Amino acid sequence: MNDGDKLRVEHFEDYESWGNDIGSDGLGKPAVATWRSQGEDVKEIQVQVLRTPAVSKMAAGEDEYADLAGEIREFIDAATAEDFIAWVNRCTHLCCNPGYKKTPGSAKFEAADKVYCNCHQSVYDPFSPTKATFASRPRPQG
Repeated sequence: MNDGDKLRVEHFEDYESWGNDIGSDGLGKPAVATWRSQGEDVKEIQVQVLRTPAVSKMAAGEDEYADLAGEIREFIDAATAEDFIAWVNRCTHLCCNPGYKKTPGSAKFEAADKVYCNCHQSVYDPFSPTKATFASRPRPQG
């Protein structure tokens, strides 16, 4: 894929085995896309798209996903049969663009298989969806 290309399902055909030497192989294949809003005041928002076998497991309520409830359950039930999920690609601290399996060295922050912001060492788990309202806060020390 080149910048500006439309994402297509066939770009993700190897999602069940894909790897890039960061974290574990076979957890899914990511891509960054631009979501354009509709209307007169068109804004472009960077989103992260991930095709992952975890979507089917979440929808089936398997293993660690059995207790998903409420609005999160509705979100998962609406996931496509093609195993895609997407989210706005912004760090909650200062609107940086973190990435899934994008940053070498993210393993030292326990983030090799997660979304990692190298500006703030923030870690987000794409396999643990939650609905929350965030205010800018520093990463917990510990």
